[in-house]
Amino acid sequence: MSNKKTNKTIKLLLLSAVFTVNFCFSSWDAAMVTVTQSVAQGDNQTLDELADKSGRSFSVLHGGKLTENEMKEVIKQKDFFYSQKGLEIASMRFAVSDNVIEIIIVPAKYTLEGKDLTDCLPAGLFFILKEDALTYNFRFVKNKLFLNLKGNLLAFTDLEKKLIEAYVNPQKFYIRNDPDYILSKIDEHDEEIEQLRKNLDELTFFIVKQSCKSFKKLGNAAAKDIIAKILAAKKADPQAPDKALVGQLKTQGIKIAAPDLAIIFQYYKNALQ
Repeated sequence: MSNKKTNKTIKLLLLSAVFTVNFCFSSWDAAMVTVTQSVAQGDNQTLDELADKSGRSFSVLHGGKLTENEMKEVIKQKDFFYSQKGLEIASMRFAVSDNVIEIIIVPAKYTLEGKDLTDCLPAGLFFILKEDALTYNFRFVKNKLFLNLKGNLLAFTDLEKKLIEAYVNPQKFYIRNDPDYILSKIDEHDEEIEQLRKNLDELTFFIVKQSCKSFKKLGNAAAKDIIAKILAAKKADPQAPDKALVGQLKTQGIKIAAPDLAIIFQYYKNALQ
């Protein structure tokens, strides 16, 4: 074989090797990422300080050699967050463990629609990547209100919309998204809610009494007593046909037509559950 052919073969083999390594991401070098520092942490953890070819820095905390998929996901998420408009990143840390990747981003400056959100994110942005699903959960502070932003990150624009809502009207955002606040307001109106419930019960009874021919000549107390006995009989034997219940109630001295039973069961179905 001539020297010319030999050199060409060697070049092709080298190129093949390079492309194979880049594709497999078997090392940070293959991903065009430089390890600037590697420091041992507690619990057999290692913190790698890294920088990509554009000089963008990030760090990865891990408990051993990263898998190919883990390295690819770290690179993918790093590129994704660095590409977000208005988000200037002071630090980005990945924590990789058991196929779960946690991501903490501390903004140097974060602006959206001309609004500076930097001071509203004192602990930064927190994300978790698990089973190909990216979720977020972090605090947003505005006007001394601590708001919790959490959800699935299907599109970054959805998160940006939430951030703007929290910034522009934190009180409204707090009320709409904090279940503890809603429950506290319900507790404040317990008496009013109980009165509404009683009014609803009275309205239900009024409709049933006016609709059932069997109650036309009865007073309210007598009608309520009969309804209570009818509901008790139905609960005791839920599968019993209405005609059978009519006969059973008749033995107790209660005269009720089958169509009236249907009306009672319709309006008091919640009481039968």
